[in-house]
Amino acid sequence: MGHENFKSKYMKPVLLSIILLVTLSAGAQENIIKLDLSGIGIGSYALNYERQITDNNTINIKAGYWNMNAMFFNSDNAFGSLIDYFDTGDGISLENIRSGFHTSVDYRFYAKTSNEFEGVYFAPYLRYWEQNFDMSDFVRGHEFDVDTKLSSMGFGIQMGYQWVIKEKFIVDWYFVGLGLERYRLKGDYITDQSGFNYSTIEGDVKQAFMTDYEFLNKRVKVEPDDERLRLRIPVWGPGIKTGLSVGYRF
Repeated sequence: MGHENFKSKYMKPVLLSIILLVTLSAGAQENIIKLDLSGIGIGSYALNYERQITDNNTINIKAGYWNMNAMFFNSDNAFGSLIDYFDTGDGISLENIRSGFHTSVDYRFYAKTSNEFEGVYFAPYLRYWEQNFDMSDFVRGHEFDVDTKLSSMGFGIQMGYQWVIKEKFIVDWYFVGLGLERYRLKGDYITDQSGFNYSTIEGDVKQAFMTDYEFLNKRVKVEPDDERLRLRIPVWGPGIKTGLSVGYRF
């Protein structure tokens, strides 16, 4: 995905979220900007903005850009074994990992301390992330481009500890967060063969994404039309949220 496409697709919702947060907390007295360190190894670059609401409550919004091609390890190998699990006959291949984004909002309840923003906190949270891929697949002798997106939206509660160093510098460690998330895999099968009847591969594609678990198989949906075959797999599952960030208070 090109830089301009990323800006048009992702920057608008991120900016609107930040504007909304500032508007809702207009009466606050304290602010923190934090750089997230925990996701750099997997190509995630994110900023946090935390703002005081009351003496012991803050709201924290996180927005980040996700580029798995910038991982510290080989991202192709990381996803290769997962993709190889699905088999429509000649196999599915990962062609390109495109950019994605992630965002979350948590409302923090701090234990009473002598310094705002410092100490143990509990925080209910909401979050969303998505990652886009280009894949290819051979089905019944035909090659298909598969425009793929994996996304998740969920909620939960996290616990953390935040240090204030010399009244200005921040270390934020949210060491445990558990929640429930709705994961969704979307894939569009497209071929350049004119007039192709996508219903002829419906059964093959659906069978390729079946598992040993019946409750998951019931969620595999394929919908052919004149232009593509749409694959959709929505499923609820557990979510984990941990991380470390550093910042500055102003």
